[in-house]
Amino acid sequence: MSSMEEPQPKKAKTAVKEEQDDEEGNRDGGSFGENKEEEQLQMQRNENGESFCDLSRTRRLTVRKFKSAVLVDIREYYEKDDKMLPGKKGISLSLQQYEVLKKAILNGTIDQAIREL
Repeated sequence: MSSMEEPQPKKAKTAVKEEQDDEEGNRDGGSFGENKEEEQLQMQRNENGESFCDLSRTRRLTVRKFKSAVLVDIREYYEKDDKMLPGKKGISLSLQQYEVLKKAILNGTIDQAIREL
C-alpha cells in the first residue's frame, strides 16, 4: 500500500463470513432450493407441531408461538445425533415485524436495494 492510498475499513469477521457464505451458496449445500423458480417452499411440522420450511441445509424458517405471541423465526440449525437442533444465531420476528418485511419484499423495496449494489 502506498502512502497515497487510504486504508480500507475493516469488516467484522461475521460480516465477512456472511458475505463469503452468500457468494458460495451459504456454505451448506450450494444451490439449495434453486431447482425451479416457480417451486413453492413446502411447510412441514416439527416434533413440537410447529410449521417450518428449510431455507437451506442449515437455515430454517419456523412459525411458532411463544407466550401467546406468534413469531416467525429464522434460525441456523446444526445436526447432533441425527437430529436438527436450533442454534443461537437467528431472529424471531413478531407478526408486526413480519408484515413490514413482507411489504418490503412484495413492493420491491428490497429487490431495488439489491440492484443498487
